[in-house]
Amino acid sequence: MNKKDITFTKKMVSNPDNSAITKIATCYVNVSNDHEVAIQEPEPFLLIEEDEAELYCSFLKKAMNAKMDKNAFLADDNRKWAQRLIDTGLTDKSLLTEICTEISENYPSNENYSIMFALCSFPQKPNETFPVLIVMIQPCKLDKPGLVYDYKGCQFAARKKELALDVPTQAFMYPAISDFTPDYNHVLCVSKNTKLVTALRAFNESLFGCVMKPSVEEQKQAFRNIIASGFDTGKATYECVKDVVDYINELTEENALSGEDKSFTPNDLADMIINSGCVEKEKAEDMKNASKEAGMIELNPELMIDKSVSIETDTATVKVDKLGLDQIKIRVIDGEECFIIPARNAVIAGIEVKG
Repeated sequence: MNKKDITFTKKMVSNPDNSAITKIATCYVNVSNDHEVAIQEPEPFLLIEEDEAELYCSFLKKAMNAKMDKNAFLADDNRKWAQRLIDTGLTDKSLLTEICTEISENYPSNENYSIMFALCSFPQKPNETFPVLIVMIQPCKLDKPGLVYDYKGCQFAARKKELALDVPTQAFMYPAISDFTPDYNHVLCVSKNTKLVTALRAFNESLFGCVMKPSVEEQKQAFRNIIASGFDTGKATYECVKDVVDYINELTEENALSGEDKSFTPNDLADMIINSGCVEKEKAEDMKNASKEAGMIELNPELMIDKSVSIETDTATVKVDKLGLDQIKIRVIDGEECFIIPARNAVIAGIEVKG
């Protein structure tokens, strides 16, 4: 899936007046009561009250508001339970209970939550559609205390606290989409809580019987390890860092122009650095070995380096756009290496400074 596919998905579910959603089924998981599950009967979306339908669409749009490789990942669907739910049109309550029970036994949560199943019909060709199932997990919390006006008593009174759905924390979509067509081999997994990406990845792997790609942090760590392996101290030269940033910028620009999400491998990175001449010949082999240890993972160029690059020293931290890194030079001043930054149009603490 790419940005266009995700945008297309959000468009399909965001407008209740023209939504692709055909049926809704929900389940309440009572974590505090031994993960008890309570299934609500599936309901045609067209029969849902307008206000409620708007809320469902809003939640689904938030759930699908994701970025590939950052909080959205493709997983091989080896268990096909989503297809079974589609085939039964969400009408098999025993199957829904089986899936919800498995989720409740493995989902890492200490608070009660809802599991919502949205059966959709997406357009593929003129006069043709294909079914899509979106599963969304949302915490259920007591709403915040507040005061409401009591017309009978002519006074304000404490509002009765009730369980309310919070924003989605996890979502799945089957089949995944590739260039607006169904990809029945993969499911899209979206983890909205980036702090739990590792734990949720294990949950996803269990749910779909697959091995998922590394998280962004794991990709970044492999990226840094490969660069560090080319230097005795583990610290790269400034010229090497600039070459890497230029390489990332080129890949990012190519993706922006093509609308695709092309990635690169650890071996691609090692070859680029070695060919640039930044690494001594005796360290090139170490870098090659480090790339092999990282495996054949795919690294997303947009996620490896932030748009704003931090330069940190013992005495200062400076942030610079990664496109402007070439303007910063290293010079030796009074026997110490220093970063030289152009001072034109300088502003310090909001005060314009003469260069």
